[in-house]
Amino acid sequence: MSPFVWEEYAVEVSASACACVQVFTCVSMIFKHLSRHLVTRLPWLLSRTRGLRYARAAHVRAFAAQAAAFLLRQVAATADAAAPAPASAEPVEGLADMETDGANDAAAGAPAQQAPSAAAADADAGAVSASALRKAVRALLAEHALQPSYERTDGAGLLLAETVLGVSHGLHSRVGVVLGLVFMEDILTPGDLHAAGPAAQGRRIM
Repeated sequence: MSPFVWEEYAVEVSASACACVQVFTCVSMIFKHLSRHLVTRLPWLLSRTRGLRYARAAHVRAFAAQAAAFLLRQVAATADAAAPAPASAEPVEGLADMETDGANDAAAGAPAQQAPSAAAADADAGAVSASALRKAVRALLAEHALQPSYERTDGAGLLLAETVLGVSHGLHSRVGVVLGLVFMEDILTPGDLHAAGPAAQGRRIM
């Protein structure tokens, strides 16, 4: 998607309240229907939507955070669902019956190898999503660290808040995955800031 599209959106939302509603209706539909493609390119998407997410108008930042948070929740859900379950020392009720049934199925020629293959596919998808989410959080924090300002602090905070916000002012079920990355000590390194620093100099946020 051309970066000029997002630049035009950033200009349009400054024109009027009516244009703002129309732009974010369009943005939300794009994110919804292209989510499978966009979740693998979250850092790229964040860079393209800076003009909206860090706009001077507070209501524009709020709308942009709500729209982008949808994609972060999508990728966080996949990463969390494929995460390995914690080990338990307690015996699982009915485990002996399950093992017996499994042995009988194998003896009867049942396709017992399909379950490991499905589990491996889920693990691969979870690993990809976890990596994408980590890159997105790193990109978001690096944006703020490179050029700290009120708009960037507010915009980045709104995006993270909308990502972990659940229904009835509660927390989303994926809050642990997202906040675990935010509070990770080494989520950003000096090399990250040095690599992106020169390109960020002199950049103005609409």
